[in-house]
Amino acid sequence: MIGNRVQIFSELVSLEAWHLPFTNKRASVGLHADVTFSTARLGGEADSPVRFKLTLKQAMLTVMIKETEPLVIDPASVARLDPAVSAIQKQRTSTRGKRTASGRLSALASGVGLFPRAEASVEASASRETSEETIATRKMAAIAVRHSLDGGRNNRWHFAPGTDSILHGKPWSAAEFPLMKIKDTRAPENRKIEATVALELTCLREDLNIFDIEMKDDGFLRASTPNRVIAAEAYIRNRLISEGLPAPNISDGFAMITLARANSYEGGW
Repeated sequence: MIGNRVQIFSELVSLEAWHLPFTNKRASVGLHADVTFSTARLGGEADSPVRFKLTLKQAMLTVMIKETEPLVIDPASVARLDPAVSAIQKQRTSTRGKRTASGRLSALASGVGLFPRAEASVEASASRETSEETIATRKMAAIAVRHSLDGGRNNRWHFAPGTDSILHGKPWSAAEFPLMKIKDTRAPENRKIEATVALELTCLREDLNIFDIEMKDDGFLRASTPNRVIAAEAYIRNRLISEGLPAPNISDGFAMITLARANSYEGGW
């Protein structure tokens, strides 16, 4: 059975999750999640008054097991990713030298006359300087991933750009990289009904990058940048409402926006 999926902005993100079937002999399986970020081009519908492009600056994937599901997570198996940071300490030593010279000429008397005598002195000094510096290094990926737990003890993964200013592509190879192991706690003979895990991809309003906004009519909105943004935000809110998803105040930068929801399904026989 393919899990129920709601991807309000399938042009922007895609989300899919699966695991091996639970059987009489297999109670634990790995949960895989495929996440993809793209640049969306929205508003192409004939009745849409606005069209624009949309990218993501940051996003969050949360994995939840409902209380009605007979599943538990093995904490030791969770992919607790974090951008690896290492430090290199360097010590630099340099020696600086300074030399000064002076001289004078004097006459000495002897039986045959005066003989000049040159006297010279040289003074030398040196100073030693030592400096230390610590350089932090990090292995860069296209998308930086950091794991944490939310207030409900649900595992979540935060996505941020690694080598670019926006999210683009995949944070991992889903087929090769299980997020965690889940266990069916039912007796073997009762595992015929499929158990599922819920996943949700969210972001804050301030993480939505709306640009290249165009109004389709010649009204006053066409020349007003603030109003063009308002029109694009209204489009986003209407799509959320049409899918039955929470529709917060889109003008609030800290408003939480649900981009996609999915339930895991059995696959990989």
